[in-house]
Amino acid sequence: MSEEPTISYQDLSQAVNIIDLAAKRGAFHGKELSVVGSLRDRIEEFLSSKEEEEIIPPDTSDPE
Repeated sequence: MSEEPTISYQDLSQAVNIIDLAAKRGAFHGKELSVVGSLRDRIEEFLSSKEEEEIIPPDTSDPE
């Protein structure tokens, strides 16, 4: 039985770095930039939101 594929936060962070490097090297055509940039921004926003969740754990105390 094979394991279900996974992706880590580190993988996503590396993807952002790869997009930045590829853009810096001119790997994308002009009409592709908005799509690539939008994807990069969404990944970065997702990673930032997860970092905030880890820094500020949810309050699970009983409010009595």
